[in-house]
Amino acid sequence: MVLSVLLLALCLQLGDALNISERTFITIDGNNGFRACVRLTHATGQVGCSSPSGGAKGVIHLVDSPANLEWVLSKGPHAPYVPLLSQEYFNSGNMTAFNKNTRISGALVIMGKPSDMSSAGFSPDQKCPNQGIGLYPDDQCTWNAAGNSLLLQDFDYPIYGLFPGPSLEAITNCTDTYNSLIGSSAPDYPLCSTTMNDYMHAVKDTFTCMTQGQYGPVFGAIERCDALYGFNVWGTLTGRNASDAYTARDIVMVVARLDASGMFFDVAPGAETSMSGVIALLAALRALAPQVAGGEAWAKKVVFAFFNGESFDYIGSSRMVYDMNKTFPGKIDFGENILAPATFNLSNIKTIIEVGQVGVSVVPNELFLHYDSQSASSSTLRQILTKHATANGMNFRPGTGKLPPASSQMFLRDDARIEVAFVADHNATYTNKFYNSYLDNAQNLNVTDNVTTSPTVVQLTRLATVVARTIAESSNAGAGVYNNINADTEYVRQLAYCLAVNFSCSLVESAYAPDQALPTYPVNSRYIGVNSGQNNWVTTAVQRLAALSLGRKNRTSNTSDSCKAPKGDSLYQYLFMRTEPNGTEGLCVVAPVYLYKVSSPAFDIPDYRSKIYSTWTESRWKEIGMELYLISSPASQHAAIGVGVAFVVIAVALMLQINRVSDRLFTYA
Repeated sequence: MVLSVLLLALCLQLGDALNISERTFITIDGNNGFRACVRLTHATGQVGCSSPSGGAKGVIHLVDSPANLEWVLSKGPHAPYVPLLSQEYFNSGNMTAFNKNTRISGALVIMGKPSDMSSAGFSPDQKCPNQGIGLYPDDQCTWNAAGNSLLLQDFDYPIYGLFPGPSLEAITNCTDTYNSLIGSSAPDYPLCSTTMNDYMHAVKDTFTCMTQGQYGPVFGAIERCDALYGFNVWGTLTGRNASDAYTARDIVMVVARLDASGMFFDVAPGAETSMSGVIALLAALRALAPQVAGGEAWAKKVVFAFFNGESFDYIGSSRMVYDMNKTFPGKIDFGENILAPATFNLSNIKTIIEVGQVGVSVVPNELFLHYDSQSASSSTLRQILTKHATANGMNFRPGTGKLPPASSQMFLRDDARIEVAFVADHNATYTNKFYNSYLDNAQNLNVTDNVTTSPTVVQLTRLATVVARTIAESSNAGAGVYNNINADTEYVRQLAYCLAVNFSCSLVESAYAPDQALPTYPVNSRYIGVNSGQNNWVTTAVQRLAALSLGRKNRTSNTSDSCKAPKGDSLYQYLFMRTEPNGTEGLCVVAPVYLYKVSSPAFDIPDYRSKIYSTWTESRWKEIGMELYLISSPASQHAAIGVGVAFVVIAVALMLQINRVSDRLFTYA
C-alpha cells in the first residue's frame, strides 16, 4: 500500500513537471510580434547585435523614467535584466550604457510613432551617412543632424523591436502584473522573464567572415555571412537596340534610390528616405509615356535607374559604374531570352538628375538643387529645372555646392565631366528627422489620409512634372512637347498610398499576374537583403509599375505562357500582369525596363578590405526567437531541485527494494 501511494505521488509529480512548460512559457511570434537587431560586418569591424549561443535570459523591467533606468543599471536585486524601453529611452546613450554591462542581458524596444518622438527626431544612421565612400571621403559632414550612429555600433546583447499588438500586450501585461515596483521596493517572486535567441555566426569583420569558416565534424565549413545583394531597376523610355549605338555625352539620366535601412531586420519603411524620390520618378515616367509612344529620337537618349543598397556605401550605383567601365548592360539573362539592349559607358552620359528626399519640405513646394562645384558645371541643367519649377508653382533654391550623400557621387568619382543636379527638400541638413529609421513611415511622409489634396501629394506631383519636362527639354524635345507634359495627381496619390501606407493596394495588384497573390502582411522593408532566391516585393513592384507606364499592352489569356518574347527579340521584357485589380484576364506588357543584379564590386575583385567599394555583409543565423515565462525565487528553485532529487532517490530505493523481493511479489509460470 505504501509503495502504491509513493508511486502515485511520483507519477503526479512527473506529470506536473511535464505540464510546467505549457503553464509558464509563451513563445512570442517573430513574424508579427517583433524584429531583431542582427549582425552585419564591413571592412574594419562588425556592427549590430547577437545573443550568446544559448540565448540571453533576464527579468523584464519597464524603463520609462530615470528611476527605472537607474533600477536596471545599479539598484535592482534581480539582475540580469532585460529593459523594456519606451521609445523615449531608446537612444545611443542608454544602449551604450547597457553594452558590456553584466546587469543587462538584452533589451526590448516598444516601437511607436513619429509623433511620439521629441522634435530632435531619431535616426540610427551616422550624421554623415556613407562617410568614407564617395566624392568626399574625408568629409566630416552633418547632413543627418538627428543621427546617433546606433547602426554602426557593436552590441554584445540582443535587441528586439516590438510591434504594437497581442505579443506586446502579453509582454507588458506580464511585466505590469509581476515586475512592478512595490513603492520603491523590489517586487516579490515570481518574476516575468524572457529568453532571447538570435545568435549570429558572423565574426570580427568582412575579411574574417568571408575567408574563415567554422568547421564541423561532418559537414565541413559553415559559412558565416553573405554579401548584401539585390536588384537595381533600370530602363529606357523607348527601346534602343545594340545597333543604335550611343554617342559621346548623349544620355540624359534620371535616378533615385530604392532602399533604406533600420535598426531592426526587415523594418525599414523608408517613406521619406527613399520612397518619396521613387514616387516622384515613377510619376515622371508615367507623365512622359504619352510623348514617347512613337519612339521619338529624343526619347532614345533617356535612361532611368532606381538604385538598391545605397544605404550601405552605394552598392547599386557603384555596381553600375563598375560595370560601365567594362560593358553595360551586357547580356541580361531572363529565363529563355537573352536581352541585349544598346550598351553605354560613362563617356556617353551628359547629365544626371537625381531625385533624393523630396516629401518633407519646411516650406511647402520649396526644394533645393544641390551640385558639386568641383565637377562639370550643371548651371544649364539647374536653370532648366528652376524654369519648370517656377512654371509649376515651386521654388527651387540653390544648394551648398556640395552633394549630399547621393548615388551620383559614384558617377562623378569616376567621371567629373558629367553634369549633376540633385533635387532634395533640404539644404545643409535633412528635414527628415527619421532617416533610415523604423519611424520613417507614412505618418512621417504625411500621406496617411489617402487624398489627392495632401500637401505631400501635391508637392510630389508638381515635382514629377518638373522632372519630366526637364528630361524632355534636356533631351532636345521641342517646347511643344515638354510644355504639354503633366504628372497625374491621382496616380501620385495611389503611389504614395501603395509605397508608404498599404503595399497590397489595387495599383500594385494590377501590376502582378492574375495568379500572383500579394502579401497579406505589412511590407515594411526597403532593406536590400542577401541572395536568398527571393526578390524584394518593392523592387519588383517598381519595375512592373514603370513597365506598365511605358510598355506596349497586349491582352492575352489568363496564363503567362501567352506572354513570352518571340524568338529573336533581344530588347524587351515581357511581363504578365492583370488587366484590372482582382481581374482574371491577363495583360502582356512589353517594355524596356529591366531588373539588374547588384552586389558590391569588392566581392568580385575580391577585396574584403576595400576603401572605395562597399564591403557590407549580413550574418547568418540558425533561428531568432523569444520566450516569455515566470521564474520563482532562488529558494523555491533550490527547493524544487531538492524535491526532485528526493524523488529520484526514493524511486531508486523503491526499485532496488522491489528487485530484492520480486520473487515474493511475482509468480512465474
